[in-house]
Amino acid sequence: MIVNEIILSFEQQPKPHPLDTFMERLGPWEDERTAEEIVKDIYDSRTISNNDISL
Repeated sequence: MIVNEIILSFEQQPKPHPLDTFMERLGPWEDERTAEEIVKDIYDSRTISNNDISL
């Protein structure tokens, strides 16, 4: 009877949203740069590949 109460109380608890779990584990993004600076850094770090890929 006690086991049933433990199992039922566990099953009745709402499951956290995956994003809440993610934020709880990793925390928010922290950066001193503006969004525009971050986007510029991403675009500036891209490279063009001259490798020929055949499938």
